[in-house]
Amino acid sequence: MLLCNSRVLSQRLGAWRHRLHRSVCSASLPTMSSCVPVKSRRDARSSSTYVSSHYQLSDDEVAAYLRKKQLLFRSAGDRLVVKECPFCHPHKNAADNLWKLYIWVDSGRCYCHRCGLNCSFFDFTRHLDDAAEVTSANNLFLKPSLTTALPQVDQTKAAISRSNLRSHPDVLEYLTKSRGLSLEVLEKYGVGVDEAHFANETTGLWNKEKCITFPWARMVEDIGFGPIYVDRLKYRSIVKKSNQRLEPRGGAWGLFGWHTISASAEEIVITEGEFDAMSVYQATGLLAVSLPNGARSLPINILPCLERFKTIILWMDDDIPGQEGVLKFSKKLGLKRCRIVRSKRGMANGPKDANEALLKSVSIADLIKSAARPQHEQILGIADLRADVLDEVLYGSKYIGVPFATLPTLQALLKGHRKGELTVFTGPTGLGKTTILSQMSLDLCTQGVNTLWGSFEIKNHRLAKNMIEQLEGKSLELARTKFEELFERFQTLPLYFLKFFGSTDIHQVLEAMKYAVYVHDVDHILLDNLQFMLGANPVGGSKFDVQEQAISLLRKFATIYNVHITLVIHPRKEAAGQSLSVSSVFGSARATQEADNVFILQASDACKEVRYISLQKNRYDGETGEIPFKFDRPCRRIVELDAFEKEQLRNSRLALRNGQEPGAFTPSRTDHKPWKLHQASYPPPSTTAETKSSPSETSAQLISSQPSAETIS
Repeated sequence: MLLCNSRVLSQRLGAWRHRLHRSVCSASLPTMSSCVPVKSRRDARSSSTYVSSHYQLSDDEVAAYLRKKQLLFRSAGDRLVVKECPFCHPHKNAADNLWKLYIWVDSGRCYCHRCGLNCSFFDFTRHLDDAAEVTSANNLFLKPSLTTALPQVDQTKAAISRSNLRSHPDVLEYLTKSRGLSLEVLEKYGVGVDEAHFANETTGLWNKEKCITFPWARMVEDIGFGPIYVDRLKYRSIVKKSNQRLEPRGGAWGLFGWHTISASAEEIVITEGEFDAMSVYQATGLLAVSLPNGARSLPINILPCLERFKTIILWMDDDIPGQEGVLKFSKKLGLKRCRIVRSKRGMANGPKDANEALLKSVSIADLIKSAARPQHEQILGIADLRADVLDEVLYGSKYIGVPFATLPTLQALLKGHRKGELTVFTGPTGLGKTTILSQMSLDLCTQGVNTLWGSFEIKNHRLAKNMIEQLEGKSLELARTKFEELFERFQTLPLYFLKFFGSTDIHQVLEAMKYAVYVHDVDHILLDNLQFMLGANPVGGSKFDVQEQAISLLRKFATIYNVHITLVIHPRKEAAGQSLSVSSVFGSARATQEADNVFILQASDACKEVRYISLQKNRYDGETGEIPFKFDRPCRRIVELDAFEKEQLRNSRLALRNGQEPGAFTPSRTDHKPWKLHQASYPPPSTTAETKSSPSETSAQLISSQPSAETIS
C-alpha cells in the first residue's frame, strides 16, 4: 500500500471538493420518490448515482482502485478505512483528521466521518478521477439547467383509457382469448384502450391506430394499496406490433403493475413484459410487475422502489436477449436476493415466457418454485449449459447478432453484432473511419442497441451533426427549418457520449465506461482512438507496453461486462502503394491477437471513388472478405457498390493490370431517404391540426431487433 502526498492531492482536487459536496447534498431522486421509505430516501439524496445496498462489487475492486490511486488504507472487517479522504479540507497530519473515510467492500458505499461525504463508489471514482460525464443524445445540445418536475400524463385521459376497455370487444377478445387473461386481472392492472399516431414506413404518412395502454402507476402513499395514479402510459398498437410509444415525453420511468404491490410485501416477481406479469398474478396470486424496457435496460431510478424486497424473482424470456438481461439486472439488484426462472427448463418445446406458459397450461407456480440463484460468473456446470446449447441448436440464427441492415455484404461476412467481443478498426487518415463507424453504430442503435461513443479527436456536437445527417439522408444546412423535427428523431435513440476530448488516461475512460454500463445498460462502446488513451509520456515502460496494457484492459472489460467494444487504432506507416494488413496495426501484435474482429479500411488503386472495408479476422466463424463501397456525400453515408458499379470496378482493375488507363467511374443514383427505424420512434411533424394534437413520444429504448414476448402478434 502506498501513501499519496496529501498536499498534491488537495491541490488537485480542491475544485472538485466543493462541487462534489454540492452535488451529493442537493441531489434527489428524479422519479418514483413516493415509493421509497423515508430512510432510503435520505440515503438516496446523498448520492447522485443510486446504488442498491444489495449490489456487490467484484472481489478486490475497491482495494485495487485505492492502490492505483496511491491512497493508504487498512482493512476493518467488511470495510476499508482510508487514511486521508481526498475530498476533505487539508488534514495537516492531525491524528483526529485521519482514518475517517470508510468504504464498504461489498456495496462500495463511501462515508467520511469528517467531511460528511456519503456517496456510491461510482461517484467516488468519477469525481476522484475528474472523469467526464456521460451525456445522452437528448442532452447533447442542451444548456445546463435547474432540475424541474417531470411531466405526468393527464389523469383524466388515463382514466378514460381504462374505462374504454369494455367498450372495445375486438381488443378485449384478443386479450382474453389470444392472451388468456381474465377481465378481472386486466382491470386490476389498469389496462385500457386509446388511439395514437404512428408513421407508415412506406409512405411516411402518419396513421391513427387503436392501441392497448399499459399504465405506469404508483401508490399515493407508502402504506397499503392506493388508487391508480398514473405517471406515464405505454401504448402498443394492435395494428402493428412494433408500433409503441410512451406518454408524456420525458416522464418518469416506472413499473407496470406497481400499484398492485402492498407496502408490506417482501417478495416480488419481475417479468420482461406486461402480459407476463399479469399471467403470473392470474395463475399464482403472486405480486408481479414488468420492466419498462423489457430486457433492454433497468433504469436506476426504479431501484429505490425495489430496495425493501428480500426476494426478487426475475423472469425474463428464455431466449438470448432475455437471459443476457437477467445477468445484468441481477447484478444491479443484488445477486444474493435474486432468483431466476428458466421457463423452458432446457426443453425444446418449453414455454418462452410466463404468458406462453399460461396458454400452454404449464404450471407457473412450479416454474417459480424452481427458480434458482444466479450462478457464479466464472463457474458453470454441465447442467447449466443444457438450455443454451439446445437454444443454439434450434435457433442458431439468433446467435449471429444484431444485423447491419445498411451494409448487407458486411453482415453476410461478420454475421452481426455480438456482445462480449472486441473489434479493432484501422485505416489511413482521411479515408472515413469515423464516418463508417458512425453509420455502423446508427445501424445498431436504431435497432435498440444501447450505444456509448467516445470520440477523442472530434467534438461530440460535430459527431452528432454528422450522425443526424446520416440518419436523415440530408445535410442540415439544407434543412435548417426542420432542425427541431430532425433532432426530435435523433434524440429518441439510446445513444450516449463521453465528454472526454484529447489525450485521456485509459483508467479514467474505463471508470466512465463502468458508469455507463451500470446506469444506461450500454451494450456497444466505440472508442476513437486508442492512441489518445495511451498518454503523452508513458511511465514504467515503452509506448508498446502501455498499448498492450490498454488492449488487455479493454479485452477484459468487454468480457466481464458483456459489451461489444469497437476500438480504432491508427496503422503503421507503410510504403506508398502497399496495401495494409493485420500486421499494419500500430504497436505490438497484442491488439489483433486479442481482437475478435479486425477491419482495415483500404483505398482502391483502380478507382479513386471506391474504397474497401476489409474484414481480416472473424473469430465467430472465420469468414473474411472485402466490401467495396462509395461515399455518398449528400447524406454522409457509405453505400455498397451495386452490380453495375462492381462491373466498372472489375474493368478498371483489369485495365490497370494490363498497363492501361482505367475508365471513368459512373456511380449509380442513390436515394437519399431517412433511415428506417425498427418502429416509428418519433412524433408526427406539427404540420396539420391533426398531427399537432397527436401524442408526442416513442421511447427509443423500446425499439428492439426482435419482437418481445409482450408485443401483440
